[in-house]
Amino acid sequence: MLISEKNNDDNNRAAQVKLYSFDQIEGECMKSEVGNKAYMLSQLKSAGFSVPEGYCVPYSVFEIYSRTNEILTGVVDQIINIKQLLGGKVAIRSSANVEDSDNLTMAGVFESYFVFHDNEVLSAIEKIYAQSRSAEVADYLMLYGMSQEQLKMSLVVQKLVEADYSGVVYTGVNEDYILVQYFDGYRSTLLDEGTDKGTSIIINGIGELVESKAFDRRPLPKAVLRQIYQLGIRILSFV
Repeated sequence: MLISEKNNDDNNRAAQVKLYSFDQIEGECMKSEVGNKAYMLSQLKSAGFSVPEGYCVPYSVFEIYSRTNEILTGVVDQIINIKQLLGGKVAIRSSANVEDSDNLTMAGVFESYFVFHDNEVLSAIEKIYAQSRSAEVADYLMLYGMSQEQLKMSLVVQKLVEADYSGVVYTGVNEDYILVQYFDGYRSTLLDEGTDKGTSIIINGIGELVESKAFDRRPLPKAVLRQIYQLGIRILSFV
């Protein structure tokens, strides 16, 4: 095949791929195209939660990659355009069919990539897709009786929020308590390196701090603690 013909073929296939904004994801049936994470983020945004604007790259792009080991140039171009729409800085994240579900979260298994320059887009996509084929992912899925052949990967391209702290909230601790683990900045390696370098706190049912580790390094006002608790409970009741 001539290169010009191949490029035309890629462009034709890319033109048929629809990238969905969060606002365009409607109905639970969309999970079969965009994955659990993308679907839940869209639903939280629709319900009025503060969710940064984002778009989803459907499973079909990953399926082409799985067959050809190539990422369509036209899709990369679409993502670069979206990056500009979202302010020029984005996070590219996984949204697989095997993560963020009731039975399997895979928290911290797939890397997220923070993209500042257009020429970093393709590399970020390739790294997430390639990680889906890794031995680590295969071993993880095996623990739950699944194989890599069952994995489908969508992507979330989301406006980057350069936060002072980032982390994870766990609800249902001791019934109505929540556990918060957080780290400096937004390039958190908390899940990879454990909590030794981060801060862990437990907040009770009235939004008060009852237990902590390294809280003196990253203190939060009482009003923020109550806000985190109320937001965690609100999300729990939503899902």
